[in-house]
Amino acid sequence: MAKVLSQTQHDSYLKKVKYEPRKPKRAVAFGGGGPAVGVSVGFLLAMEEWNERMENEGHSDKVLKFPIWISGCVGGWLNCLYHISKSPKAKNTEALIKTFFRQDDMYESFPAPMTFTPDIPEQIAASLKFMVDKKNNPFLQDNDIYLQKEINKSYVDILNYFIAPSRWSQGDFAYLMLNSMFAPSPASRWLMGLLYKSEIPGLNKIWFGPDYNLLKQLDLNELNGIDEHLYFNSYNIDKHKSQIYSNKPAARPGSKKTGNSLETSPPGTHAISMPALCASSALPYILQPVKLDDKGNAGDQWTHMEGALIDSFCFEAIHDHHEDINEIWISQIVDHKQVKAPKNLLEALNNLIMLYAGTTSRHDIEVFANDMNRHDAIASLVDAKHKANPLEILRLPVEETTNYFWSFENFENSVTKSKKSCLAFIANYFAGCQKDGNRVSRHENIFVRSSQWT
Repeated sequence: MAKVLSQTQHDSYLKKVKYEPRKPKRAVAFGGGGPAVGVSVGFLLAMEEWNERMENEGHSDKVLKFPIWISGCVGGWLNCLYHISKSPKAKNTEALIKTFFRQDDMYESFPAPMTFTPDIPEQIAASLKFMVDKKNNPFLQDNDIYLQKEINKSYVDILNYFIAPSRWSQGDFAYLMLNSMFAPSPASRWLMGLLYKSEIPGLNKIWFGPDYNLLKQLDLNELNGIDEHLYFNSYNIDKHKSQIYSNKPAARPGSKKTGNSLETSPPGTHAISMPALCASSALPYILQPVKLDDKGNAGDQWTHMEGALIDSFCFEAIHDHHEDINEIWISQIVDHKQVKAPKNLLEALNNLIMLYAGTTSRHDIEVFANDMNRHDAIASLVDAKHKANPLEILRLPVEETTNYFWSFENFENSVTKSKKSCLAFIANYFAGCQKDGNRVSRHENIFVRSSQWT
């Protein structure tokens, strides 16, 4: 049986690894979290303000740049919008992202984002299809022997309940109403089926085709001419695997050069497209999946949904193709400390999304960092000549007062506070760099070993 190291032993071994100063090769990762995206916007504003200050002060060696940008869910939108925006990029991106949110007074009584749109004609058609199908009509099934037995049983159960005071509790009453009143009733069965069994695979849609004016104004072709490598992902539910998209699809994760040509290994990386970007954030139940073809364009072949459900930050792009990266700045945006006890169904649904997003993204970071660094650390321990070059994970501050409301107030609060904390984070980072720009990594930023959630 493998020996499990204690925390003390774990830290002791890490201290033996010699981390030499090295020039950072950076990537930045933007996670998902819908209305918490203001946290990442705050970082972009902080980064640009910092870089402008350093240029003006003659410290070009302290300008923060990222050649690789990876992202998941709403992070993919932020990633793309930032790089197609005119200068000042961060400020214009902030204005674009804010259009996803709703005025505060309107949000109080209509708590829905501006861009989650129900497909009314499709919902009407699906409802009518359900209603005219005889097999969905409980009123035509009352002669069924099984249903007659259930209805008779429910009558007996209701009678027994009212003549037995020992069963008079709130829980027993709720159970009686669900299973002896509503379930056997043809009317409630029909209504329940209409709500949940109509052929509508999500409450809202974001991809309505290329003629949708909201999306037509965003020209993703502008991403082809930039120097940075951009990545985001979607999940192909039919093939049960993730799909990566990039503005430089020739640089394919899983590919290798043979001579002067590039040999591609499936699944490869597809070019960024608007339907693929919509698919990357299609959170099940909230948004309908998007149908794509084999090249990641609109089609009927495959059903795609949010990629962050499988890989929160599209780490696969780093793992398979950019292994020389030794430093990743991560904007996680969602954390358990943001979650509060729900007061209504809206807040309860938000809790569901935030808790899973906070958990999976944190786990993904830990697994990815440890997987990338495990062999490097072992080599450093067994070979004195090995020069350690681990991947350093730098988690940007997560604004704890951010909530999961698509309101202007939440967005503006997240942006303002995140910008301030990220400016301090960046200053502290460069304070730890040497004069030549090299940096000595800290092992607590390389390996994450937590036994409990805080």
